[in-house]
Amino acid sequence: MPQKTTKTDEELISELKTRVAELEDENDSLWDMIDEIWASDIKKHAEVMQKAHNELVMERLMRQMKPADA
Repeated sequence: MPQKTTKTDEELISELKTRVAELEDENDSLWDMIDEIWASDIKKHAEVMQKAHNELVMERLMRQMKPADA
């Protein structure tokens, strides 16, 4: 025999659906924040790597130059 849903059950279901929607929204927001942090980290490390590369290129160029050219 099917169980009759009472108003209390319906209210509980409605509250739970609302809470699930809130948690899904919070979850989406957190993933967006993580994506922003990762993008920032990548940019930061790319700048550091580019600077290190430029310094290495300059060092190699300086080693190839004659002392009189420096």
